[in-house]
Amino acid sequence: MAWAGKYGRIYLSGIVPTAFTKSAAASNVDHTVYTITDKAYLDPNTPVLVYADDALVSPTEYTVAYAGGKIIFQVARGAAVVITVTGATVTVAAFADCHEWSLDVQTDMVEVPVFQSEWKSYVEGQTGATGSFSHWFTVAGAGWFLTRLTAGLPLLLLLYIQENGATKERFEVMVRLSGDGIKLMTDGAVDEAISFTVTGPVNYATT
Repeated sequence: MAWAGKYGRIYLSGIVPTAFTKSAAASNVDHTVYTITDKAYLDPNTPVLVYADDALVSPTEYTVAYAGGKIIFQVARGAAVVITVTGATVTVAAFADCHEWSLDVQTDMVEVPVFQSEWKSYVEGQTGATGSFSHWFTVAGAGWFLTRLTAGLPLLLLLYIQENGATKERFEVMVRLSGDGIKLMTDGAVDEAISFTVTGPVNYATT
């Protein structure tokens, strides 16, 4: 699946994350997604520990959505189960807007041999997302993205479906940068095109 848009916001994360211990998480109606209270953006560089009724849960049972502060379980939990989470948050600050973005979500298809079958058989493997955004280069922002790229520090991107962000319908992604290119336009403006890899699932938000 691929999406593209004309407006997004770029947020730089703080270098030093803020740790938290066994914070409560609220469940959705299906008891599959738990949102950590008041902790919207998690630090991808800090291990996340999840507890069910104070017992440590194996990481194989859930996925961490760093953008959105969510724990996504493969199998629904019981209605009375209390989920708490230990990890760290990052403080984000708006840095710039982007005038173009793309987001590509792909699932690996793993071939499964079937004895004496004439046709190949596949099962779904892991899912990942990559993308890119472009913004107008400024002297004040020079070096910021290169620093993030070389240091491996995360960025938060809010990729709006509407061109001007008039509605809040958007994709939220915590990303690591994978490339940075600068192009001089014919009118003298400088366009900076940056590619990224998403850490954790894509979070769809409307509020």
